[in-house]
Amino acid sequence: MNLTDGDFEFVFNMYDEAQNFIGDKDKLEFANKTILHLVDFGFDVRPATKEISDHCEFLGEAMDLYLESEEEDEDIFDDDNPDDEELDY
Repeated sequence: MNLTDGDFEFVFNMYDEAQNFIGDKDKLEFANKTILHLVDFGFDVRPATKEISDHCEFLGEAMDLYLESEEEDEDIFDDDNPDDEELDY
């Protein structure tokens, strides 16, 4: 599910308010958790990468980390997965 303008407004308002109560050293972790919660609740954040990344530097870095981790994950159902074992029946 893609994020609508209303979704962005809601998420960014909540995020900005919470940032006021979070110390600088924990802001990146909070941004990471925000991105992961959006994904966990079914939002596809990839099409919104620019909007999310432009909101603040912490969300931008969190998006970069999320996208890197997604690229590194191998699809276990991929036909060419080298970790698959050949079984002789």
